[in-house]
Amino acid sequence: MKKSKEEASSFNTALIVGRFQPFHNGHLFLINRAFDEADKVKIVIGSANKNDKENPFSAQERKEMITDALNEAKIKNYELFILDDIPEDGKWVKHVRDKVGEYDIVFAWENGLVAQLFDKEKDFVVVGDKYQNIDATDIRKMIAKDEDYAKLVPKSVAKYLEKIYAKQRLKKLLK
Repeated sequence: MKKSKEEASSFNTALIVGRFQPFHNGHLFLINRAFDEADKVKIVIGSANKNDKENPFSAQERKEMITDALNEAKIKNYELFILDDIPEDGKWVKHVRDKVGEYDIVFAWENGLVAQLFDKEKDFVVVGDKYQNIDATDIRKMIAKDEDYAKLVPKSVAKYLEKIYAKQRLKKLLK
C-alpha cells in the first residue's frame, strides 16, 4: 500500500538480502514493499562466490538483472552490494553489517534463513509470504525446459536471460 505525500516514511533505510537466481517479480514486489516503509533500500546480492546448480548466474549478471529491472520499474534511491557467502551462520549478520553499513529494517521471506538470522540478532524484520508463490528454483527449471517463464520476471530480465544464453546454460547444468 502506497503512503500519501503527507505521510513520511517510518524508516530511513531498508535492507533486502537475496541470491536473485534469477531476479523475479517476487523480488520486485518485496523491494516495492520496502519503499512503502523506507526512503532508501540497500539490496545485497548474496552468495556471490558460489557457482553451481543453485547459483548459476554470476554476481555481475545478477547485478545487471536487478539494475535493468529497477530502471524498468523507475525505482531509484537504492544501493546494490555484492557479498560472498560465509560458512558460519552465527557470523553472517555481522558479515552483512560490515559490508552495507547502517539500516533500520530488514525485509525477508517468511520462514527463510535470512529472516531467522536477522531476527536472532534483534533486528527489526518484516516477513512476507512469497509473492504469487514465485520461486527462483522453479523459474530456473522452467527456463531449462523451455517453458514460459517470462510472466514471472520483469521484461528486462527476460531479455537479459536470453542475451546471456540462460536456457542453454541451465539445460547443461540441470541435466
